[in-house]
Amino acid sequence: MPTVQTTHAPMNGIAAGWALSAVLVALFLVCVALALLWPTSAFGQGWQMVLATLPGGSIAAFVEAILGAVAVAWLATVFVGVYNQLLSRR
Repeated sequence: MPTVQTTHAPMNGIAAGWALSAVLVALFLVCVALALLWPTSAFGQGWQMVLATLPGGSIAAFVEAILGAVAVAWLATVFVGVYNQLLSRR
């Protein structure tokens, strides 16, 4: 059976950071919207407890949770550097 050589392009860290930021913020906003529609659920509160230190329900906590999601996304882009290093060794 012949082997197939495939080449993979390295990941762009800036693009990955922005994409992951957008996804995490969008998921947070969906959870907050669900929490507003269904107040007895813990959708938005769970995200705020993970991403914010201020008490929930305030505008400051909302903004802090969004900034926390963006910060977590950019910290997770460390994966891009590791992936690119492993890809180059292949």
